[in-house]
Amino acid sequence: MTFRKKNAVDQYGDAVETACYPKTAAEALLRFNVTGQRIADLCNAERQFFPWDNEVHRSTWNRALNGHPVWDEIVNELDGLYYAQVANPRAYLPGPPTDDLFGWMKQIAGATWWVETLGLDVKANTLTAWMTRGAKQDVLDDLAERVSDWWGRVDAACTQADMVRAYHAMERIEHDRARRREWDTPSRSPDSFDSYFYTFVHEDGHTVDEARAHYVEMADLAENHHLNLLDLTNPGPVAERETQFQNPAKTPDKLAGWFNDLWARGLDEAMPREMPDGTDLSDTVSEAQWKDRRYEEGPFDVNQGLYKKWYRERSSWRWDREKRGKVAFNVEVIAVSDDGQEWRAPTDRQRKGWDNQGLAIARYREEHRTSPDNLYTREVEEARDAMLRAKAQAREAVEEDDPRHAVYERARDAFEKATDAY
Repeated sequence: MTFRKKNAVDQYGDAVETACYPKTAAEALLRFNVTGQRIADLCNAERQFFPWDNEVHRSTWNRALNGHPVWDEIVNELDGLYYAQVANPRAYLPGPPTDDLFGWMKQIAGATWWVETLGLDVKANTLTAWMTRGAKQDVLDDLAERVSDWWGRVDAACTQADMVRAYHAMERIEHDRARRREWDTPSRSPDSFDSYFYTFVHEDGHTVDEARAHYVEMADLAENHHLNLLDLTNPGPVAERETQFQNPAKTPDKLAGWFNDLWARGLDEAMPREMPDGTDLSDTVSEAQWKDRRYEEGPFDVNQGLYKKWYRERSSWRWDREKRGKVAFNVEVIAVSDDGQEWRAPTDRQRKGWDNQGLAIARYREEHRTSPDNLYTREVEEARDAMLRAKAQAREAVEEDDPRHAVYERARDAFEKATDAY
């Protein structure tokens, strides 16, 4: 996306960089999201992942969408939303229409938008009344048919984006797999070509010819097309064929040949979606040792009662179809030991396990705009700095009994003590 940027001065007199969001991109965002308020809410929700970023007022987002200069970070966040919605429009839409048709429609837009989009021969206030108080069955049947046709076109467009996204993900895994072959270290993935087409043929019941045609369609969309943002006012295909940058190595015949090579390889790293017969889902008990304060992940020492102790952990298992494998749940510490030999029941604190200090880290980032070092690292660095300062002063001392030598020796001892305090 291309922005027009310029320098400006904020209320404190500091130089800042502003930018203008492109009009065409703003119009595309509005056609997909329907309202500026939804765009603002989505962008602000994304900012919540960074606790130090405050919510931006709707008026600022509207200024950006109207092409006015705003802080360049606002423009970048709109651009991030744009490309996220291009890549995965389905993630920003409700599922298929439900029996509560009016309730489902309200999730997308109000009556005026639906009247214009579906070409209804009623006024907006009439549809508003139906959406509020209900409508006759013949009205509902006609409306449901129109909505179903509209949703079918939306779903087809989303499927194109789904195929492109899945292909690129599988292609990245295939490149990694090629490198692993050089190191002779195979690694299976639920998102690989092997897993995808194993399920397509062996679990979903498609033929190999159908799988080949499906692969060619996916690859052609990903390699020879670019995606546009879905227009909900007039949904249609989002994949547009590239006219200037066709890849001669990605013709349908060559793509079909690549699939043949894949199939001939035997899908040897496939992970089934369905649980294989004989899969053991019984509870397991593992044994491990907690680390020490050097491995605290947040700014405080909160795991003192766990340092260097051994523990036994019981895990229950279930099959996850999406991850195509066993996943642990209800993991709990059932025993602890000081030496790995004598075991006892855990305390309530030990039963909770290692605290990763997620909330403390978020608060620290909010206050300091950076991630925290743990307390051990900070103490060692402070002691090192003190030692180096004392060493520099000691070098200036001429007499052996100069007190600056003693200060340095104490600082050196303090540094060694801090280093060993784990």
